[in-house]
Amino acid sequence: MAESYQASTALAPPSAEGGFICDKCKAIDFSKALAVPPAHLREAIGRKCGVLLDTDASRYARSLNPGCRLCRILRSTICWYHGEWSDPDMQAGQDTIDKFELYAFASSRNVPWGFRKPGPDQDCHILITLPAGFFASFGDHSRECGRGDAGYVFCFAEHPKPGLFRPQVVPRRFDYQRARLWLEFCREHHAQQCCSMVEIVPRMELIDCETWTIVKAEAGMRWVALSYLWRQEERVEEPLEVSHESPSSRLPSSVPNSVKDAATVVKQLGLRYLWVDRYCIDQSNAEEKAFHISQMDAIYRGADLVIITAAGSDERYGLPGVGSTPRLRQEIVQLESSTILTTGPDPRWHVQEHSRWWTRGWTFQEGLLANRRLVFTEHQAYFECHCATWMESVGGLEFIPNPENINLSSMKSARKRLFKSLGNTISYRPDIPPSVSEEGTEKSNGDYLVAIRIREWCHLVQRYTARTLSHDSDSLNAFAGIARVLSKLEPSTLHLVGLPYVLSADDTELIDKYFLISFCWHHKGDSTPRRRPDFPSWTWAGWAASVAWMGAWILKNRDECFPKWRNVCIQHSTDQPCPVSEYLAQHRSADYGIAPPLSICFEARVVPSSLFQFNVREPGDGRVVSSSRGSEENAGDAGDAGDDSDANSEDDDENNDGNDSEGESQHDGNNINDDRNAGETQNDDEDDDEDNEGSIENDPVVADPNDWALWTIDRHGVPDRIAKPTNTPREFLDRLDDGTWTCLLIGDFWGNNDFTHERFLLVVKWLDENTATRVGALVLEQHPYLDAAYPDLFDESGLDWRSVRLV
Repeated sequence: MAESYQASTALAPPSAEGGFICDKCKAIDFSKALAVPPAHLREAIGRKCGVLLDTDASRYARSLNPGCRLCRILRSTICWYHGEWSDPDMQAGQDTIDKFELYAFASSRNVPWGFRKPGPDQDCHILITLPAGFFASFGDHSRECGRGDAGYVFCFAEHPKPGLFRPQVVPRRFDYQRARLWLEFCREHHAQQCCSMVEIVPRMELIDCETWTIVKAEAGMRWVALSYLWRQEERVEEPLEVSHESPSSRLPSSVPNSVKDAATVVKQLGLRYLWVDRYCIDQSNAEEKAFHISQMDAIYRGADLVIITAAGSDERYGLPGVGSTPRLRQEIVQLESSTILTTGPDPRWHVQEHSRWWTRGWTFQEGLLANRRLVFTEHQAYFECHCATWMESVGGLEFIPNPENINLSSMKSARKRLFKSLGNTISYRPDIPPSVSEEGTEKSNGDYLVAIRIREWCHLVQRYTARTLSHDSDSLNAFAGIARVLSKLEPSTLHLVGLPYVLSADDTELIDKYFLISFCWHHKGDSTPRRRPDFPSWTWAGWAASVAWMGAWILKNRDECFPKWRNVCIQHSTDQPCPVSEYLAQHRSADYGIAPPLSICFEARVVPSSLFQFNVREPGDGRVVSSSRGSEENAGDAGDAGDDSDANSEDDDENNDGNDSEGESQHDGNNINDDRNAGETQNDDEDDDEDNEGSIENDPVVADPNDWALWTIDRHGVPDRIAKPTNTPREFLDRLDDGTWTCLLIGDFWGNNDFTHERFLLVVKWLDENTATRVGALVLEQHPYLDAAYPDLFDESGLDWRSVRLV
C-alpha cells in the first residue's frame, strides 16, 4: 500500500502577503530545540520535557492580528488554561495579560493522533505557548493544542520528512488517492463496526454520477450521501428534465457547486451513485417527503460514505480543493535555520466552532448516523469512521506497508474525534457495570439498561436543540432518523411527542417513574425560548431553544426518582384520560410529522409566592443571612446584613420559627450595622490609610432584587444554568399573585450517590379553570456542602393540590 502512494513533499511557495517577520521572532533560536531529539523530550519528566525558546511570548496574545506573520502563527500555539480567558478574543480585551513563554515539546505527547510510543522517525518538535510557570505533567498539552487558526505548529531543521503521524504539506487539490486508501482500509478491517446491513429504502432514488440522471435504487447498489446546507432564502427548484432515451430524469443543467463537486468525489473514489435530498426526493410531494424523512436512518446509515460540506454558508460554496473552490493557504515559514510548518485548524475544533453546517438541526442526525464521514473544511479533508480518523495534513495509511499487522486499538487516532461527543452517546451493546450487576437483582439490571436509553435520548436532544431549524414544523422531523435507531435497540426507546419512554410488560412503576424524568426538562440558562405552535407546550419539540433534563445526565435507576404529582394521565383529543403506563403501552410513537392533539392531565401541589425569598448568602458556606419576601424593597439593607452574618448565624439556625421573625431579627441587625458604619465615617480622617487598604473587601455590595441569583424558594436557589420564566423575579411573582400563572411541584431527583438533590417546579399559564400551557420551569438544587444547614428541600405537605390539563 505504501509503495503505490506518492506523498506530496514540496513546500508551498512563500506568500508575499503578510510576509513581514518582526525582529523578536527572528531572534528566536529554534535550533536550540532542534538540538534535543524529540525522543529525549518524550521520555523526560517535569520541565526537562520542554525546551524554552521565548520568554516574551506575551506579545502573541496582545493583538488578534499582529503585523508579524510568525507572531500570528505562534498565537495559535497558546494554551490559555484560563476559564474566563479561554477565548483569545476575550483575552485581547484585558488590560492585564499574563506572561507567556514559548516551548518546544515532543509532538507525540501533544497531538490527538498516533502512538504514545512512536517509531524513531515519527516524533518531531511541536511549538506550544504556556502561561509562565505553568507545566502539565509529562508535558502533555494535547487537550488544549490545535484550537487556533494555524492549528498545530511544528519546527523542522529543513523540509519536513514525510512519514506516519508526521505533519505534512496539504496539497492544493483534494488527494483522491489517499481518500481511497482510507475508505478501502475501513471496508477491509472494520466490517463489523463500520458497515450497516441496511436494505434499500422503498421508492428510493439516486443520482447516477456517470449519466447524470436520477435512477431507481436497486439491491446491491452502493451509494454516497451528501450532507450539506440549503441556502437561507426560499428554495426555488429547477424542474428535472425527462430523458427521451430512458424513463430516467436528468438533473438540471446547472446544479450547486457542492452537489457537482460531490459527484466528482464519488467518481474519483470508484463509486457511482449519490443521494442528495434536493434531487432524490420530490420536494413538491408532501407524502413522499414525509416517507423519506421517516427513513433517514436507513439512508445515512446505509450509505457507503457520507460527504459533509463543512465549508461555506450554503450549497453554492462547493468542496474546497475539488472544483473551483480553492483551499485556504497552509502557513509555512522558511527561516535561515529552520522551517515552521502548520497543519491548519484541527477539524475537530474548527468545524464545531466555525462551521455553519454544525449549527443546523437537519445536519445533526446526518453526521451522527453516518458510519463513515468525509468532511471537507476550508483547509483540508478529514475522514472518520467508528474505528479510526485520518486527515490530509498528517501522514497516515500510505506510510504503513502492512496495515493488517497494525493494532489500531493502541492508536489514539483509532477513536471517533470530530463526532466523539455524539457517536459515543449511543450504546448499541450497553454493558452493566459491576457496581450494578453485583446487586444481583433482575430489577436493578433492568433499571440500569432503561436508564441508559433515557440518558442517551436526553443527551442527544440536548445537543440537537442547540442547533437551529428554518421551519418550526421540522422540530421532530429532523430528529426522526435518530429516534428510529433508538427504537430498534434493546431495550427499545420510544417517545411521546419527543418525551422518551421504555415499555415494560408488567412493571408500570418503572414506566411511571422514568416518565417523570422525561417530563422534567428545562431550557438552559443561556437560551431564549420561543414557542413552536404546532406542538404541545409540554414537550421540548414545542419550543425553539436548547434544553436539558433534571437528573438525566446521571440517572441510574428508578429509586432515584420521586414523583410528587399524582393521577398522571394522557388524553388524546377529547377521549377520556388514560393512565400513563396504559396509554404508552397502547399507542406507539409516530416517527415524523406534526404531533396529534395530546394533553397531559395530573394533580400537583401549588407552590405559593410566599415561599419565594430575597436572600443574601454568606460566601463560602451558602448560609442565608437575610431573607424576606418583602425585603427586596430594602435591598441595600440586605446587602449590609452580610457583614454581621457570623454573629447571627447561630441564632438563625436555632430560632428559625418563620420567615417573618427572621426578617425582623435581621432588620435589627441592619440598624446596628448602620449605626456602626456612621461612627466609622466620622473617623475617616484619622484612619484614612487603614480604611483605604481594606475598602475593597469591606464595602457592602448592594443586592439587586431583579437578580434571580439572590432569590430562593424557601432555602434553596435556582442555578444559573436554568432559564427563568421571566426576566425578573418581580414579574414572575406578580403573575403568581394575580393568578394568571401557577408554580407546580412535579417531582424530585436524588442521585449521583446521593450527592445531587434536585426538585422540579413547572410554571403554567391558565387558559381556563383547568386547562393550562407550559411557560417555563424552575429546578431547585440542594448542595450537600453549601446547603449543609438546610439538607431538605421545602416541606410540601401543607400545600394545596390543583388539577391541570396541560396542552
